[in-house]
Amino acid sequence: MSTPRTSRAAVLIVVLWVVAVLAVICLALGGTVRFKQVHLRRDRLELRAREAALSALNLARVVVLSDGTAADTPADAFASDRPEDFTLTVSGMEARLFDPGSAGRWGLSDESARLNANTAPAGMLARLPGMTPAAAEAFASARRAAGA
Repeated sequence: MSTPRTSRAAVLIVVLWVVAVLAVICLALGGTVRFKQVHLRRDRLELRAREAALSALNLARVVVLSDGTAADTPADAFASDRPEDFTLTVSGMEARLFDPGSAGRWGLSDESARLNANTAPAGMLARLPGMTPAAAEAFASARRAAGA
């Protein structure tokens, strides 16, 4: 029959082995998680680079297709140092190039939907939210009087 001292030693050895196995499992799991994080971070950066490249490609396509000439010259609007001044018309829609603030990303903004209060007729002003036909006519009359 085993003495209490030997059975305690056997239990201690079993517990130490269990702790050692659990530690190895935790270390392996931690390494796997770090590995996946690194690869996910890399995949995200590659996706952002691909989106930027596709954005530039689409912008170039719009610029080239909207230019009716067979050859591009440095005098073209998109070749200037100020791309914010470049406005083009695509399929009857006036668009303006803009930089949304992140490096390497460009886009188009629809300028045709904006209203110019200096030239809009009273009927167009009357369709604005909160504007009555009488107020629109008064605004147009005041504008004509100030311009005359």
